[in-house]
This record gives sequence, structure tokens and C-alpha cells, in this order.
Amino acid sequence: MKISKKGVGPKDILSRAVALAARGESEQAARSFETCVKAYAQQGLPLRALAAAKAARSALGESPKVQAMLVRLYTELGLAGDAQKEIESGSKLVRKDAIPLLKGLGNDEMTDLLDIMELLPVKKGAYVVRQSEKGEDLYLVAAGTYEVMRDALRVSLMHAGDVFGEIGFFHHAARSASVRAMEDGMLIRLPADELRGLCRKYPALAHALERLYFARVIKKASEDLAINAGDLNGICEMHFPKGQELSRLDGITIVKHGVVEIDYDSQGLTRKRFLGPGSVFKHTDGRARANTDVDIIQAQPDIPS
Repeated sequence: MKISKKGVGPKDILSRAVALAARGESEQAARSFETCVKAYAQQGLPLRALAAAKAARSALGESPKVQAMLVRLYTELGLAGDAQKEIESGSKLVRKDAIPLLKGLGNDEMTDLLDIMELLPVKKGAYVVRQSEKGEDLYLVAAGTYEVMRDALRVSLMHAGDVFGEIGFFHHAARSASVRAMEDGMLIRLPADELRGLCRKYPALAHALERLYFARVIKKASEDLAINAGDLNGICEMHFPKGQELSRLDGITIVKHGVVEIDYDSQGLTRKRFLGPGSVFKHTDGRARANTDVDIIQAQPDIPS
């Protein structure tokens, strides 16, 4: 970043950041602090960068992004103990131990995640996402209770440690349900584009998200069928390339990835349905084929008669 042409240096940016924070313009202040820290780092002045990051924490309070900046600066200065303390502080801030997705992450993965996280205070009654609206960001529940509603009916409750938004994240799809806060709480937003970049960088994170997504698809199917997820037995995964007929299907079929095309008869006419991720269908619904490359989950319901 070249900022000297207009006579604006890191010190000027730092002064602006402090003034913005004093006026309560936190988002703009955070961007200015980050610009200042990067400018000092690019000039080979890590101690001044560290001082600017500490000024950001003093002005804005603790935030995941500030914690990530401090971890990197302490690491660059060879202060491993201080870096570890900031990792632990950041992990406590986002309640890492309460969120299964984060528990197994190492320091590098956690630092990069802190850098993209946004803490969102949520008021009772506020909608976080609404059914059918476009959205790809992932959300982690740090505090509070949230109801999940599909077609205006409550299908489940979420508490600290739960995650939502996986279907939109994996498939650039509309939200499959609405989420509303039942009390004041705190969410952590993970922006989709940045998170996808981290998944490419860290295969273990990608695998953890995939496992989480698998569980979410099973849960959604159970909600749609009004049964408990534990009533689904013999769960297995199958892959079908584009154009192949989905034959030899028994029980319940859940679309995990891709789009399934179903031809069925209605009053003597052949009609089509296109089912996306999370959709449930039975073999008796009609002739099914893979409209794209498709991954499906097969399950047998174990429901007492």
C-alpha cells in the first residue's frame, strides 16, 4: 500500500481511527486501524504496528480481528508466549470450547478464522435470516436461543454451539428456513467468500464443515418428515454422475449435493420436479435422474407402526 503520495502516513491514519472510534463509528474505525497496522508492517516497523493494534483494542474493545492482528504481530516479533495468550483470549472471546466446529482447530486455522469473524449482538425477536432470501454466510451461535421456522412453523431450537447457514454456504442457495432470536444473544458471522478461501487452505476445516453439513442435511430431512434423526437407520452415501438414472433406491432418499430431476405423472401428463440439497423424496415419487452430478444419502426409517 502506497500512502505517502498524498502525505498521509500511518500516524495520520491512526489518529483518524482513534477519532472515528471516539464518535462511535466502530466499523470505519476498525478498517482504519487495520490499514494503519498493515502500513507499519509494510514499512518494516512491527513494534509500531503492535502499538497500533493495541490502540485498536483500547478504542474498540476486544474483537476477533484485533486478536488475530496481535497474534501475527507477536509471532513476527518472536514472542511466542504473548502470541499464545492472544490465541487463548480470542478463543475465549468467540467461545471456541462451546462450538464443536471450532474445538479441534489448531492455532493457524483459529488465527485465520478470527481474522474473518464478525461478532453480532442480537436482540430478542430479531430475525437473523429469513426463509427463501439469498444468503451464503455461515453463523455460529455464541449465546442465546433461536427458533428455526419453516413456512411459519417452528421446526427446532438452536442454542450455544449450534451452526446454521450450511446449505446456503455449500450451494449458493436461498435460505431453507427463518431464524429468529428468542432472547438477547450473540452470533458469529463467517463471510462465505473468505471462509471458502480458508477451506481451500486448510483441508481439515473443509472436512469439519462437510461433516457438519452432512449432519444438518439429515436433521433437515428429519424435520421435514416430522421424525427424530435417530429413527433413520442404514444411512449410506451414493454418487451419480449427471444424466444417470437413480435406480435401486429404497426407503428415503435425501439430496446432499447437486440437483435431482423427477419425472412423474399428473392427470396423464408427464411433469418434472427439480430437487436441490436437503430435499427428501421416495422412490415412489417417480422416475429420478441426476440433473447434475449428485451425491445422495439413503436411509431407512425405523418408525413404530
